Amino acid sequence: MKSMVGRVPGRLLLLAALVVVSSACRVEATVTVEVSEDGSGTVAVAVELDAAAVDALGGFDDRVRVDDLEAAGWDVVGPTTDGWGVGRMSAAKRFDSPGRLAGVLAEVAGPTAFRDVSLVRERSFARTTWRLTGIVDVSEGLDLLADPALSEVLDGLPFARTEAELALLVGCGETPCDVADSFSLVLVATMPTTRIDDGSGAEGMVDRWTVTLGDRSPTLFHAT
Repeated sequence: MKSMVGRVPGRLLLLAALVVVSSACRVEATVTVEVSEDGSGTVAVAVELDAAAVDALGGFDDRVRVDDLEAAGWDVVGPTTDGWGVGRMSAAKRFDSPGRLAGVLAEVAGPTAFRDVSLVRERSFARTTWRLTGIVDVSEGLDLLADPALSEVLDGLPFARTEAELALLVGCGETPCDVADSFSLVLVATMPTTRIDDGSGAEGMVDRWTVTLGDRSPTLFHAT
């Protein structure tokens, strides 16, 4: 079966967008930034599809090409489907210095979704703090995740469907609605100063922001 996803390396969230436009399912994707004490860290992207979404895609395991992601330095797990029909895929990539974080985030959803990203170290008496700031801007809606190469051969339609057809697929019916409202993006930041050891080995007090694709107002994020 011909791969639907992975034609543009780095647009990992295209998978979730394809689920939205292929069914009436609501999809949530999580992007996690974990910063280490030395300012290096990891960006991880996780997408989970319920059985209905997997069925709408006509299967999951053979629908995602990962070789281009791996070639770009992403550590990919999946895609897999469990015994209950739930599909999962995750990808993670390290950044070796604070200045490289913005570039890795740009690989996730293009150059405009995460902008003005800054990771800086602040020192005070007997304490060092890392400060992460930036803007999540998903005002482009589904166009943010559309595959330009695929759109070019589909009469300019990024998902091979008109806006009216997409609206019908996600259950808008006669009521006007924004297809992008079916897709939520969660940004999670775990900073060295926010990790708490409660004896269980678990880490807590992470910062989290949730945005809906197509939100007109950019979301500022800040974590220390």
